[in-house]
Parts: sequence; structure tokens; C-alpha cells
Amino acid sequence: MSTLVRYNPPPTRTLRRGGPARRRAWLGVTWGLLFAVAAWLPSTATAARLRVQARVRIALQIEESGGRVLVRGRLGDVRDQPIAGAAVALEIVPVGAIGSEGLAPESERTAVARTHASGRFEHGFARLSLPPGQVDVAVAARFSGDGRYAAADAHLDGSLGVPTPTLQLQVRPAAARSDEPGFSASVSLQVGDLPLPGRPIELRIGSQVVASAATDALGEARFNLVPATVGRLGPMQLLARAPGDGSFGAAEASATIQLEAAVRVSLEAAAPGSSPHCDEDVVCLQGVVSVVQPDGTLRAPTAAAVNLHAERTRLGALRADASGRFEARLRRDVLMDLFPPGPIGVVAEVVVGEAFHPPGWSEVVAIDVPPRPSPFAAIYGALIAALVGAFVWRRWRDRRYERQAADDLAASSAGLPPVAVRSLGSGGDGMRIRAVVVDGERGGSLSARVTLEQPGAAASLVEADDGRVRFDDLRPGPAALTVDAPGHELLVIALTLPHDGTFDGCELLPTSSRAAVRGSLSTRIAAASGRPIDWSRETPRRAEPRWLAARRRGHARIRAAVRAVEDALYGRRLERDEAAQVMRQVEGAEEAE
Repeated sequence: MSTLVRYNPPPTRTLRRGGPARRRAWLGVTWGLLFAVAAWLPSTATAARLRVQARVRIALQIEESGGRVLVRGRLGDVRDQPIAGAAVALEIVPVGAIGSEGLAPESERTAVARTHASGRFEHGFARLSLPPGQVDVAVAARFSGDGRYAAADAHLDGSLGVPTPTLQLQVRPAAARSDEPGFSASVSLQVGDLPLPGRPIELRIGSQVVASAATDALGEARFNLVPATVGRLGPMQLLARAPGDGSFGAAEASATIQLEAAVRVSLEAAAPGSSPHCDEDVVCLQGVVSVVQPDGTLRAPTAAAVNLHAERTRLGALRADASGRFEARLRRDVLMDLFPPGPIGVVAEVVVGEAFHPPGWSEVVAIDVPPRPSPFAAIYGALIAALVGAFVWRRWRDRRYERQAADDLAASSAGLPPVAVRSLGSGGDGMRIRAVVVDGERGGSLSARVTLEQPGAAASLVEADDGRVRFDDLRPGPAALTVDAPGHELLVIALTLPHDGTFDGCELLPTSSRAAVRGSLSTRIAAASGRPIDWSRETPRRAEPRWLAARRRGHARIRAAVRAVEDALYGRRLERDEAAQVMRQVEGAEEAE
């Protein structure tokens, strides 16, 4: 015990004394504190660096478009400034009790998207890599951060709807006839770029299903629609529909088709003698018109117009009866005037006159056109007719000269000029008029048609080849003479025939179309400039400046009118209708301001 006391003094005693043991204790405490500070300083520096990194936000959006799942988003800091060129890791997975064997490979479910200058990023995942039908998906986006920006995560849960296939409908032809096979329809059904086989397809017209089939391995289905299936005429809407289910939505497509009724026409030539009207001189054609209905039955049209054609020549038109039958009779002498001798082809065109009933055509029927009579017989007949006509004309000319000589003698004895309209008493109430039609511009007699009209009496017409006119046995009272000469204006003279004595009328001087044009232009230029045209020294073109000076505007119309007047005055021939057009053009130029 004493040994222990001697070599181990009590602690109180040792601590009270300032010796080497105490200094060593304080030195150990100091080194421990320094080591703790040295170990704490690196972690403090790291914490300081983490606090200066900016926080980041990720916005996500998911949608389905074009058979793909589009994931869009934006990467920005807390001040909403975009972060460009950053890599964002994306992952999309279905949500629900789906085994790992039902999921697409991880390479198809993950992707890395780069942000644009606006901080936006986008990536499309294949839609068909996910299970079909209504699918709930989860999208995860992670930004790992860098020296300036901290890391950030974002999650989004969404649902993808049932994909809608693309259906295309093609129909050929767009219009068909009731006696033809009908329409050929083809349907193509796809989801994205992949065909969709084994899907039912329905064709509808209105609410009626006219055909149904299923798509083959290439996603196609074909239909043949006969007219009986379509059922009615006219345009209609053909609808193709693929019903939807839990995996795919419904798809539709439509096309416009039109069914027309076929008009059938049969035509044949009747044998000579088969009818009282058919013989060697008359060719009888018989035919029947019928309309093919959509169900294939035939009916007679209510009203059908038949046009006959032969060698691009229309021969005539007729109508079919209530039963659709018709008959045409062609005279061979008429056919000889239209066609050369030999066989010709005749065809019948039938117009029913109902909606969606196009014209029908018959088969070509051949008939023979006989040769013309011998030309020698025609020449002989023409020679005989010319001799007879010459004899009659000479007799008529001699009698006319005798009558004119007697009239000239009576006129000279009465002191009247031979070119005057006169009425000479012939005893009692009967009167006569004798006149000569003279060209009012150039002089000389004119051939003309002269008509005399009196109230209560029929009009009298005289064809005056040499200009001389005569009317006999006229009643006293009012009368009107109308002179129509080619190339001249119509002249109408009103006169009164006295009861007795002589009547001096005016000369029958019809004004020519050129004179009317010249007078119209003279009147317009005189009204504009105050001085008429002297046609002995001026022409329309020389007189044009006076007209233009009076009219400040409308020069183009005035020049066009002057050129038209020159063409009318210096042309070889000017008809009344052409003269009226020129005068209207001159009047229009006068109205220009």
C-alpha cells in the first residue's frame, strides 16, 4: 500500500503543481482542437460552393400526335431565364400492373433531349411500343446540373387515348350506268405507317349498310357495288366506316358517286311492202326505247325525243309513243339530194328528258341511197324549161313595153314627168299609179320591192326589176307606198288619192346607206363645229380636227367613228344593218365628253 502511495501521488496534488505533465496535457488538447478545425474546413468550403449554384425548374407536357407520344418541356432557372444546350434525360413507362415482359425495351423508353436557345426540349416516343388501348404513363425528366446550375427532377403522370386509324376510300368510276357492273371501291386502313389487318369495314349509303368486309394483311378491303345494291339514281354519298373498340378508335371516309339510268334504243329498217307506207320510194325505220332501272328491269319512258342522224347530218326529229315505239319514214329522193349514191349509216339518238337519264344511241342501220337520174335527162328537161321560160318572158316584156308606152303617152298628154308618182282617173272610182324608182344619190333606175297599202284592202306588192312600178284599180283615199331597194334606206311615202282628176306625187328616190351615213356624220360635225362638211372638198379624216376641237375628251371614240365612216363610204358595199351600226357609233362619239 505504501508503494502505491509513494509512486502514485493523489491527483489533486499533481494537478496543483505546474510541471511537465500539465504542459503535456494542455498541448494534447490544443493539437486535438487544431485537428478538428482542419477536418472541418474542407466540408465548410464545399458547402459554400453548393450554396452559390442556381436552382433549376423543369416544366413537362405530354401529348399524342401522329402515332407518337410527344414529350415537351422547358428548362429554366428561378428567374425564368432559359438554360440552353443542357441535356435532359427522359424516361416514359406505363403505370399499372403490367409485367416486365409486356414493356418495350429500355432503349425505346429512355432518351436524352437537348434544350434549344429558348430552353425548350422535345422528344417523340413510338406509340406502338406501348400496350394498345387506354394507357396511363409516367414521364420522368432529370437534369444533372453543372457548375452554375443545380440538379433538378420532374415527374408527370398522364393518359394516352385510343389511337385513331387513318381510313382512305377510293371509288371508280365516279359515275356509272344502270346496265354496267357498277362501282369498285377500295379501302386502306392504317395506324401511322403500319397497316391494320382484320378490322371490319362497312359501306353505307345514308343509314343503309350496302356492303361489309374485313381488311387483309395489308390493311386493305375491296368492294363491288352493283346498281341493284345502290338502289336509286342520282348523286349520293358513300361512307366507309371502321368501328372502334378498346384498342383503336373509329375511322370514317366518304366519296360522292352518281348512278345514271341507261337508255337502250333498238333500230331496224322495215322491209319494202311490210307497211302501206313503205315501198321503193320510202324507207321505214322502226325502233323501241326502254330505260334500264337500277334493279335491272326495263320500263318505257314517259316522253322520249328521237333524233335521226346519218353521216354527220341530222335527218329529223320525232317522238316515241307511250310504249316507247317510234317509226320514221325517209324519202329516197330527199336522200339523193343529201348523200352520194351507195349505203349510208343511220343512227337514232334518244333524249328521255328525265333527270340522270343521259341520251341513248342505237346501233348503226345501213340503208341504200339510189343513184341520181341520168344527167342527159336533166339537161334535156332544163333546156325545155329554158325555152318555155324565154318564150313567156319575151311575151311578158312585149306586153310591159306596150303598157309603158301607153302610160308614157298618157303622162305626156297630161304634162307630167315620167318619173313622178301620179294618179290618173280611169273613169268612175278606179285609179292607177305609175312610178319609177330612181337612185337618190347617183341617179338611174333601181330594182326594188314596192308595196301599196290602203285601209280596208289587201296590200299590193310589185317586184320592179327595172325600177318601173304600176298599180291599177285603186280606191280614192289615203294610201302608203313603201319602197325597199337593196343597199338603200327604206322609203315610205304617204299620199292621198283624189276622187277624180290627176294626182302629182313625189319621186321615188330611196336614200342609199352611204348617203345616210354621210348625212349622219355631216349633222354631228356641223353641230359640234358650227360648219357643215363640203363633201366636194373634204373627207371624214380632213373634217375630223374640227370635231376633235369641239370635244376635248373622247378623242379615241371620235377617231374610231371617223374610221368607221371612211370604211362605209369607200367600201364596195354597205348594207342597211351595217349603216345603222356606223350611225350608232357616230352618235356614241358625239355623246363623249
